Amino acid sequence: MKEQPRALALRRAAAIVGGAKPLAQRLQVSERQVDYWMREIGTPPDTVFFDVIAIIIESAGTRSGPATSLPPPS
Repeated sequence: MKEQPRALALRRAAAIVGGAKPLAQRLQVSERQVDYWMREIGTPPDTVFFDVIAIIIESAGTRSGPATSLPPPS
């Protein structure tokens, strides 16, 4: 069975912040609930999922220089 994107995102965010407990604290939910969601027992509400995505984006950092070379506008 294919992993659910929300569970994958939760596991990634947990790895970024140092585990399920710090993630639960940051999301203001119980550690048990985070554990359930990471094991695909239910799904987090959209508001929690958006916070998880924000954690992942914040950790992405910035690139030096332009990401791509675009031609000048015509």
